[in-house]
Amino acid sequence: MKINVLYQSDDNYALVGLNSIVSLIENNQHYNQINIFYISDCISNDNQKKMTSIVTNYSNAELIFIDANTYIKRLKELNVSSWNNRIVTWCKLLAIADLDIEEDKILYINPHTIINDKLDSLFEIDLENNVMACVADLSVRERNVLIGHKVNDDYYNCGLMLINYSLWKKENLTEYCVRRLRIKSNYPVVDQDFCNDVFFGRIKKLPFDLFVFDTLYTIKFRMLFLKVMNLNADNYYPVKDIKDGLASPKIIYSTFRGTGNPWEVANKAPRRELWNKYMSGIKMDKRPNRRTYIKRVIYTLFPTIILMGRKIGERIKYRKIKSI
Repeated sequence: MKINVLYQSDDNYALVGLNSIVSLIENNQHYNQINIFYISDCISNDNQKKMTSIVTNYSNAELIFIDANTYIKRLKELNVSSWNNRIVTWCKLLAIADLDIEEDKILYINPHTIINDKLDSLFEIDLENNVMACVADLSVRERNVLIGHKVNDDYYNCGLMLINYSLWKKENLTEYCVRRLRIKSNYPVVDQDFCNDVFFGRIKKLPFDLFVFDTLYTIKFRMLFLKVMNLNADNYYPVKDIKDGLASPKIIYSTFRGTGNPWEVANKAPRRELWNKYMSGIKMDKRPNRRTYIKRVIYTLFPTIILMGRKIGERIKYRKIKSI
């Protein structure tokens, strides 16, 4: 059995990505081969050597770096919107067709993740005629107005994308993406908004437990929180699926930033014990915490109130935009 996995980042998140890669390999030793493609936006030689040396310790894994420069040059010509002043997040859409694989699927994973279990159930999913499969996003649906969609339309997170590689090649979807970007490229949430727009109706909904947002672990009144966001079984997930998924997540996605990222000192990020486990294995020193002490204390004491308040504010903002 062989699987293909794609990551991408700049140098700042290279070792964060390595942490995710190690968790992937450690929990999937039953695969004969794990090909890991990593799109590098100026990742330093030192970090590339460290990443390669760690992965070569595993007999069933191979790490292949892909230079992002060609893709970034093309994306700049298309004038795509940036995320934190970087456009590497778009690169995967141009790189998919260039990957030399025989399998029908490839999995894209954001570096801010911990793989916590075997991924058999994910790779066994029948994509049918869908371009990709993703989990429903943990966001207020009113923001659909920003991409010209209706509030009750589906909206997916692209931190994990199980991509129908054979279909991507057959339909030449890389060039389709380029054509669509020539029409519109200024998406607020960059490639995620883009995929939800141009592949609307061709994204399959993955089970909740396959990609769990760690923010949900911080919420004390979880069902009330989801009600505030107007998320329910139709546009998100049933309550039972959420409870079961939080108890046994296959992949955990680091989205809670209030007390710092799990790779930063003095953080209280949910499931940070898993990050610590793999970070110690690769001897990754924690980085300075970018959050102030006061902010960390406030988010430690009142995360539910803060997050609910923010979501109510978002819904009001997007409703005003819709009414204009």
